[in-house]
Amino acid sequence: MGNNGSDFTVGAVLLKSGMGNFFTGLIGGLAVFNRALADEEINKLSY
Repeated sequence: MGNNGSDFTVGAVLLKSGMGNFFTGLIGGLAVFNRALADEEINKLSY
C-alpha cells in the first residue's frame, strides 16, 4: 500500500475516466496483513 492517499480496492476501481483495473475471476477469501508474510506463513494459510 502506498502513502499517496489512494483507497485500497479489490477487483475494480472507479477512476476519473471510468472503471479500471478490472478483475475477472472469483475471490474465495481475502486477508490483508500489515506486513509482508514469509513463504512459510503463506504456505500455512493455504491449507
